[in-house]
Amino acid sequence: MITKSANDDGVVLRVVGSLTGSSVRELERRWREARVQDAAIQVDLCATEEIDGDGRVLIGEMFANGVELFVGPRGPRRVQ
Repeated sequence: MITKSANDDGVVLRVVGSLTGSSVRELERRWREARVQDAAIQVDLCATEEIDGDGRVLIGEMFANGVELFVGPRGPRRVQ
C-alpha cells in the first residue's frame, strides 16, 4: 500500500508492505505527480518488507533526482 500526505517539508509517500509489481508503478505515478507540483518529496520505506528489482531501480532513480529516503526496520533513518 502507498499513501500520500503533506507536511511542512513537502510531500511524503509511504510504502507499507511490498514494493513489487503494480505497487512500483503506483509509487512512480505518485512521485511523478508530486514532481509536477514542484514539491519537496520524501519517501518513507520504514514499513516496507520486500522490494523487487524494479522497485530498487525506481528508488535509485528517485534518489538520484533529489528524493529524500527514510529507511530502517528500527525506525526512520534518513538517507542522503
